[in-house]
Amino acid sequence: MLQEKLEKICLEYYQKYSEEGLKVNLGRLRALATISAKKAKKNYLKINSPKTCSEEVYISCWVREALDRNFVLKTLTKVNLKNPPPDPYYQALADYFSLFPTELIRPINKEINNTEPSKRLQKWESYSLPTKEIEKKFAKLIAQRKKYLLKKKQPLIEIFLRKFKIPRTDFERFIENKNKIIDFCNQTLPDVGELPDWFYSELNLPCFLCKVQNFPFKNLDEAQNSIFDKYPLLKRFRTKIKIKIIMTDNTHMIYDKKSDCFLIKINENVNFRHRAIGLIHELGHVINSLNDFQRGIDPLERGKYLEEKEAFKFELQVLEELSEDLLKAIFADVLLTFRREIFEIGLYDNTHQDISKLYAHTFNKCFSRAGQKRNPFYILDERIITAPFSSLPHAIAYAKVIWDLMQDMPAKKVTSNP
Repeated sequence: MLQEKLEKICLEYYQKYSEEGLKVNLGRLRALATISAKKAKKNYLKINSPKTCSEEVYISCWVREALDRNFVLKTLTKVNLKNPPPDPYYQALADYFSLFPTELIRPINKEINNTEPSKRLQKWESYSLPTKEIEKKFAKLIAQRKKYLLKKKQPLIEIFLRKFKIPRTDFERFIENKNKIIDFCNQTLPDVGELPDWFYSELNLPCFLCKVQNFPFKNLDEAQNSIFDKYPLLKRFRTKIKIKIIMTDNTHMIYDKKSDCFLIKINENVNFRHRAIGLIHELGHVINSLNDFQRGIDPLERGKYLEEKEAFKFELQVLEELSEDLLKAIFADVLLTFRREIFEIGLYDNTHQDISKLYAHTFNKCFSRAGQKRNPFYILDERIITAPFSSLPHAIAYAKVIWDLMQDMPAKKVTSNP
């Protein structure tokens, strides 16, 4: 049975190499799988109890991770900004980051987010950045990236649907019903009283989580203990779940195969409320991985889309039991995720347009009370440049869960504001 699983993994990555137009020897993949399986079996004997999964599942996870790392290294192109490859895409990438490097984007983002919202525009103007030139190079980079990706001779969006294992039917349902889903999210947002003028301004990301009056926890330990006590599976493997508040781009969870532990890394740059909600979401990933392990399933095989869908369901379930306002507040984060992906889809659909108008338009589309005209601050969203469509599995997962929720109404507790 194990050998069949390992062969299936080898064939899966053999196919991935073929889709990238790269030749790879299937025998070498099998050899790498065999070596990795031996390492996994040896390490499995060392890990402390309780072990999160069977030896067979553990070995298949180890092998898949090894083959995936090998695939990434083989398909990764390192770009020297001072001497980029001759392809126009890499030239455009070097031109952009030479003018507006990530080393500049990140501190600017941090400073603006730490500035009082009403004073953020003034703060932005104080940098005296060549915004028009940055926008021009951004547009050129996106156009060249589109041409580069289309060399794969498949529809652009298909590349990312396949990467994140998103069913095309779920993507198409999102495209077809996104307006209804967005309307539902807007109607569901909690009533937090009169909002300040800057709330829907260009340099603010609307947050209802910080606006709701009451929060059920006083600190992160209290939040953690509450969830562990409620879910026996998490409590059983409590010693295998490590939570740290560190400097990181975003809160996330990884499974560390050597220690057989789940590591949750929480972004220290966000406030306590966001840390707690982030923790809830990541514990959703943990409990779903543990459930997969118990069923003999390798979570990595399921893909990012299914991971995010199940974690979001868990998050909604926990928030529903904690506070109706908290449950409703989270829909603002959903709308922001929709905004990023609707913007990216529109951006790659037509690279010859006023991108600042598109960014404003997609914001207004997702937040019905907004009225932005132009918004050039997409240049501060680093992921649009460095990790295109990285939020696509989240957006489609949220849409699928919410659409199913809408079909169940009014049986569900989530209700719309009058």
